[in-house]
Order: sequence, then C-alpha cells, then structure tokens
Amino acid sequence: MQLPHRFGRYLLTEKIGQGGMAEIYKGKLLGEGKFAKEIVVKRLLPAWFDNLQINKMLIDEAHALVQLSHPNIVQVFELGRDGEIPFIAMEYIEGVDLRALFGREVPLKFVLFVVGEVLRALDYAHDKLDATGQSLQLVHRDISPSNILLSYDGAVKLTDFGIAKGSHRSLETTVAQVKGKYAYMSPEQALGQTVDPQTDLHAMGIILYEFLSGQRRYKADNDLALLEQVRQGGLTSEGLEKIPAMLKVIVFRAMEPDKSRRYATAKQFLTDLQRFVVQNGFATSGFELGEFLKSAFTEERKQKITQTPVNFETKVWGESQLKKFRAKIGWPWGAAGFGVLLVVAGWVVWGRGKNVDRPMPASGVQTREAPALLPVALSGKGFLNIDSIPSKVAGELRIGDNVEKIQTPLVRTNLDLTEDLQMEIILNKEGYHPLREKVVLSSAEPAFVKSYPLQAIVSSQINVQAKPWGMVTIPGIAVDKETPLTGVSVKPGGYALKVHYPPRNQWVESVIQVGEGQRVLCLADFTLIPPAIRCRH
Repeated sequence: MQLPHRFGRYLLTEKIGQGGMAEIYKGKLLGEGKFAKEIVVKRLLPAWFDNLQINKMLIDEAHALVQLSHPNIVQVFELGRDGEIPFIAMEYIEGVDLRALFGREVPLKFVLFVVGEVLRALDYAHDKLDATGQSLQLVHRDISPSNILLSYDGAVKLTDFGIAKGSHRSLETTVAQVKGKYAYMSPEQALGQTVDPQTDLHAMGIILYEFLSGQRRYKADNDLALLEQVRQGGLTSEGLEKIPAMLKVIVFRAMEPDKSRRYATAKQFLTDLQRFVVQNGFATSGFELGEFLKSAFTEERKQKITQTPVNFETKVWGESQLKKFRAKIGWPWGAAGFGVLLVVAGWVVWGRGKNVDRPMPASGVQTREAPALLPVALSGKGFLNIDSIPSKVAGELRIGDNVEKIQTPLVRTNLDLTEDLQMEIILNKEGYHPLREKVVLSSAEPAFVKSYPLQAIVSSQINVQAKPWGMVTIPGIAVDKETPLTGVSVKPGGYALKVHYPPRNQWVESVIQVGEGQRVLCLADFTLIPPAIRCRH
C-alpha cells in the first residue's frame, strides 16, 4: 500500500509496526478546513479478515477500552470497518515503551513512579462497573513492558487490552488456553487456570523486580522451559542486594506465587509503594519523567524515529499447540517485532524528591541509601500532591491567612508539621463546578495525595417563540434575533429576556431562572391585550 493512503475518515501516513494479526499506522483524522488530529489505526491483516475469533478479539479490545476512561489508559476513538477491513482508531503521542529504558541509567524514583501509575490504571480497570452497576471483572492478562507506554511529556499509559478477560468479551478463552507473554505470567495463568486481578499484580511485581535487579526474572533456553519455570514460580533476591529492605518486601509480596500471600488489590500494592516513596524521599513527577525521557532519547527524537508500536500479537495456544509458539523472547524485553506501540498522554504527579541521585549501581537502577523508616514521613515534614481531571486547573491553596494561587498538578514537600497543618484546596475551571476540600496534615498523617475529577456543568437551553412573531434580546446572548429562537445554550443562572413586536412597537419582558441541564421554553403572545410572556421549564 502506497502512503499516504486514505482509509475511511483517516489519512494513513506512516506504518509504525506489524504483529502476527494486525498492522499499525500513524495517521490523521481529517475534518473541515485544515483540521487534522494525529491518531493511530490498528487494522487486521488481510489473512484474518474472515477469521471469526480474530475479529472478535479486535472487537473485544475496543469494547474494553471504550468503557475505560482513565488518564493512565489509552483512549479509543472508533471501532469500524472500511470495506472488509476491521480497525480500531486510537490516540497517539510520541514516546517509547518501557522496554526502551532497560539498560539505561534510570533513577529509582522514575521506576517507582511508572509502576505506581500503572497500578492506578489497574485499580480503576479492576473495579470498573458497567452501565447497570455490575462489575466488568476486567483482568488485563498481558501486563508487560511493551504494553506500558511513556510519552515525552511524562505520561504513563497502559495499553493493549486485546486479550483482557471480563464480561465485555464476546468470545472467551477455554481453560486449556494460555494467553499473554510467558515471562510475565503468574503461575496460575501459565497453568491455564482461572485468572483474576492478582495475575496483573504479579506481572507488575516481575517488572519492578527486573528493573531493580537489572536482569530477567526467568531465564530459559527455549519457550517450553520458560513456561515450566513460570509455572513453578518462586521468589529470588538475586540482584536486589543494594535495594532497601522495605522495597524488597513489596517486590516479594507482589511476585508471591501463593495467591493468598500476594497483594489482593492494586490499591494495596500502590499504598505500600506510595508509603515507601514518601518516607524515603523518592517522590517525583510526570514532568521530571518527561524531561528525563527527552534527554535520554535526544537523538531518536531528532531523527524522528519515534518507536511507538502497540504490542498487539496475542499468543493463544493450548498444550498441544505450544510447539508452534513462534515468539522470540530475548534480552532485552523480547522481540520488538511482536507488535506495535501506541503512546498517549498521561497525568498524576507524585511530587519532587529533595535528595540528589548518586552514581548508578551495578543493578542498572540509580538508588540512594534509604534512611530508616520512621513513623513520621520525611522526618517530620509534610508532603502534598494534588492533581485534577482535567489537569492544569487554576485555584487557591489556603494555609492559615496565606492564600497561594496554584495550578494542578501541584506538589509541596518539606511542609512544617511542628503543629497540625490545616489547609483548604480550591479549584475553579470554566465549565466545571468549583471544588473545595479542607485537608489536615499531621505527624501521624503527613502525606496527602489525591486527584480530583471535576464535574462538568451540564449546559442549559433557552427557547423563545412569539405570536405572531417578535425580536428577541437576551443581554450577552442575543440581540434582536427573530423568533423562533431555539436551542440557545446558556450557563445556569438568571437572564433578562425581552421580546419586541415592531409593527406595534410593543414589548414584553421577563427574568427567567435557568437551572443546570434545564430546557426553558418562553412564548411571547402579542395577540393578547395586553401582550404577555409565559415561560415554563
């Protein structure tokens, strides 16, 4: 296919990857005038057009993603078909996947930040309800470095829900089938047993271990041997000699082969990780991560070689089919040809650490000698980190008589907790309800981390008709507009409405109150003596 190529509403401009079942293109969504939005299109290869199961997998992936609206999960725009070619259109931003960081000098604070962001995504996905209030029972089942995406702006995104287990699926895996990348499977997943959210947490434990130790968790000469190692499970401290003891405990609990001793939820995992980050000065932010990535990949960005393929190829085999496994798992992180990377924007700031990173140890991750874990985080200092959805929202931070103008994301460290610190957070954004919350930091609870989802204001409508006709004026909205005036969107509030009938130079007016989401209909009747206006909600 010659590029650029028109594909439905999209103009495909660059092929950025291909897996066993799909090919991925960077492209643009074209609109009126010169409107163009960069997107990624994942479309099935011709060999799979008539394959019911593969088509169902693509549909299932779209169904999973469209129900997940979270800043740490890739956004899907459209599931469609151009002729006989099924496709998904998704969000695109330049960046790399997590595999690209292995072998580089990566400060520990960035490793912990990335893991924490993915855990936020998993916490949301695992607890997601459908429109009827029933759990979607989502399990990703393919958590791996190639499916953790990092934008040059510091966003962390989880992608590729193509084999996610849950009630959204139209075609479910049989018990004998094994789905996912072997090196990041839990023992129960490798055995073909029923999986639950703890499988995803086990995979995150392996990823954290590999970055901390600088080596693969499982090593084998062939895929069958690798799968057997995964089934056996087990814990190892190899390569973790210089890692703080508390962090080792977190890693071991996440990788625990015994599910009863493993983290039960992503929230539990995240809580322990966040406590370690705050107490040991490893806090950082998406902004700092973005600056690190820009510096680390300067040449790649200059050459515009943005390797952003989404790892799409899914391995679905029963025991009798394992010998057909064609994957090439090599260091680092397996063959890049397995798929494509789709990178999107992200959010959530964890704060800024005060310590300076020391030289990188042999493990491949820059660490610092951790201070003793104290009951008081950061030795009596407070930590505040707030963000919002959407981000970059203005507001105020009030501490006593001091009023500080702020914008999300906001991070404050080293707050004095000699006495309890009482503060009020105020966020205001056009088109959204204002938000206020009072927060108290103390030596017992020195850290506050929260992201506020702002509630959008639902627009209201004013509709005006007249008998026989008239000219409508609503200050700030309309001036001498002839009736009927319909579908005028307004904010909730009071409005002065005037209607003029020029042939008799007659006027009627009324002050109307419009509530949020209300539709107000007003009728000015100049056939009456005297003329009158009536409004109803």
